[in-house]
Amino acid sequence: MQKVINKIMSQSRERGKQPEKGNSEPIQSLLGDDLGDIKKGDRLYPIKRHLLLTLVQQSYEQQDNQTWVNWAKEWYQQDNRDVTAMAYYYAALLQNDKDYEKGMLGLKEAVDRLKNQFFDRRGKSHPSLQKPVQDAIN
Repeated sequence: MQKVINKIMSQSRERGKQPEKGNSEPIQSLLGDDLGDIKKGDRLYPIKRHLLLTLVQQSYEQQDNQTWVNWAKEWYQQDNRDVTAMAYYYAALLQNDKDYEKGMLGLKEAVDRLKNQFFDRRGKSHPSLQKPVQDAIN
């Protein structure tokens, strides 16, 4: 198992350098072939998440909307509680007229869900957050 982990880590480091040159194929290959079966909670998931983030950011910067949508969707499906994955996925949907409405609806639902987690009906922050927030202010 350690040999497999070392191999994937070295490949991901090597392939992680290539997106800066504008070539996302090696990362897509690594995500599809070697890391395709890795799920959230697996030991290698943090590596997969990092590669997904790198690929999605690169696709966003290069305005490669199809790659952006495909991999952001893959990432969001892996972990629908990952706010970064959620933001990239819905932002990618907004780039396409066909999916624009779905993107707006998803963003609205995400904002409502996050708002409900942190605030009660009167707009006050959740009691469990008050002390850490107050500590951060002081």
